[in-house]
Amino acid sequence: NTHFVNLKLDMEKGEGPELAKRYKVKAYPTFVAIDPDEKVLMTKEGGNFDGAKFVESIERLIDPEKSPERLQQRYEGGERSADLVSAYAGMKMEQVYQNRRPDMSKKDEAFKMVRDYFDGLKDQEKLKEENLFVYTSFTESPMDAIAQYMIANRNKFAPAVKDKISEQIATLYRMEIQKYITAQVPFDQLQYDAVKKGIMDLGLNKDNYYTEAFRLIECYGKGDLSAFMTLFEKEYDGLNDDYKASMMYNYAQ
Repeated sequence: NTHFVNLKLDMEKGEGPELAKRYKVKAYPTFVAIDPDEKVLMTKEGGNFDGAKFVESIERLIDPEKSPERLQQRYEGGERSADLVSAYAGMKMEQVYQNRRPDMSKKDEAFKMVRDYFDGLKDQEKLKEENLFVYTSFTESPMDAIAQYMIANRNKFAPAVKDKISEQIATLYRMEIQKYITAQVPFDQLQYDAVKKGIMDLGLNKDNYYTEAFRLIECYGKGDLSAFMTLFEKEYDGLNDDYKASMMYNYAQ
C-alpha cells in the first residue's frame, strides 16, 4: 500500500532465524514495523487483534501528529476533533496492558476523555460516521449512558455505520447476559429485567438464542443453588456454544 512494503516470512527457514534474532521475535505470529533506516517502529505479538484497532495502532506510530507527545499537546491545547480523541484514547487503552500488571487508571482516563467528548457533541454530531469509535470501542454494557443513546437512536445513524451499530448493540447484550450467566456480577432483578426487556424489544432472541440462558439466570437469582444445578444439568445442552464454554470455565474457577 502507500505506507508499507508488506512481507510474510518464515522465521525458521532461510534468512528467518537471523531476522528473528535481530528483531527479537519470540512468538508467532509477530508483527514488526520497520522504517527505511531499519528502526523498529512497532512490535506486536499474537494474531487476535481487532483489525481496525490494529491499523489505528500502526497509524499512531507512523504519523508524527499522533505521537504520544503530540497527542497530549494537541489535547491539552484544546483540540477536540474525532480523529484526535479516537487516537489519544486508543493510545491510553493500549497502555493499560503494556506491563505485566494492567494499569486500569489508563482505562479510566480513556473512558472519561471519550465521555467528555461525547457530552460536548450535538445530537447530529453524535450520529456521524466519524464518531463510530465512541460506540464500538468505549461502551461495555447496554446500560451505559452512551450505549443507551446508541440504542435509542439506532435508526438515525448514518447509513454507512448502521450495520456496525446494530452489531455493537447485539454484542453488548450478549456480553451482559454472559456476565449474569457466569455470575460475574451480582444478580440485580431490576437491572436484569431491563436487560431482558431490551433483548426482547430489539428482537435479539432469534431462534431462542437467549431462552435457556434466561431460565438459568432467573433460577440462579432466586438463590436456590440446588435447584439451579438441577436446571443447569437439564438445560446445558440447549445453550449456545459461547455460553457453554463461559459457564464451564467460570464455574471451574
